[in-house]
Amino acid sequence: MQILHLHCGTLSVGLAPTLGGALTYFRTQGSNGNVDWMRPWSDHGRGPLDSASFVMVPFFSWLEKDDFMFGDRHVMLPPSGFGFNRSLLGQGWTTAWTVDELTQTLHRQRATLSHHNHGGAWPWRYHAQQTIELNPERLSITVTLRNKDTSPMPAGIGLHTFFPWSKGLRVQTQVKAMHLMSELGLPYAADPNHPAVQMLAEGLELQTGLDNVFEQWNGRCTISGQHGSLRMTADSPYRFLCINAPHNADYCCVEPVTHTTNAIHVQNIDGAETGFVLLEPGASMTATAHFQPTSI
Repeated sequence: MQILHLHCGTLSVGLAPTLGGALTYFRTQGSNGNVDWMRPWSDHGRGPLDSASFVMVPFFSWLEKDDFMFGDRHVMLPPSGFGFNRSLLGQGWTTAWTVDELTQTLHRQRATLSHHNHGGAWPWRYHAQQTIELNPERLSITVTLRNKDTSPMPAGIGLHTFFPWSKGLRVQTQVKAMHLMSELGLPYAADPNHPAVQMLAEGLELQTGLDNVFEQWNGRCTISGQHGSLRMTADSPYRFLCINAPHNADYCCVEPVTHTTNAIHVQNIDGAETGFVLLEPGASMTATAHFQPTSI
């Protein structure tokens, strides 16, 4: 597997175009050793779900029954593979991306990768592009999704970012409410008084067992572990934050996303928008997230 390495100052990031365009690591290199800010890919990795981060397009999470009606189209999505018997996390992570451009200056390195869908299970043609930029202070990931079809397309973007789990890990951010999930993993209500909302506001130790989307995220988040703190900031298309902290895992996921789970089927939850986006032919949506180490 080919891995592209970007270096700038003490920061470095690895990219694997054929691994769903995933990142394989993001770290600070220092005289006392390396600090991995995202969970690094290992030689025993089996796919993008073992990577440091990957892009989710043209939608995030999953859909009820893996199908939906859109106009006169009945869309039935096949399983994503990698051991899953349902469609998950869009399509981008399951296919190879191409390298469009690599540029380097004294204070910046940048790689641009693309993924094209020409129809098929997802019947709309689209072009997805991610630009990974590294400067001495931070990593930036910009994702653009463009509808290349002749009819409107439902659309969404997300970053499936994995962070190393350590006891005492804290996540501090501001959200309005947590989406409560049914036994089928589908949101049915928004709870502004859930203890997790206050836990995040106060930056308390992250509790395992969470697998929820939070609405009206303020776009700023600090993740603090045993090796230091990482500041994540995102622009306005990322209005939702998904947190997945499995029991007995060596990682947790803190994911900026443009919509909640099943948004194609549910236009609002307790009166709040679900982030559903309709892209007209030729239109595009773009979202950027930055990852900046603040202390070691």
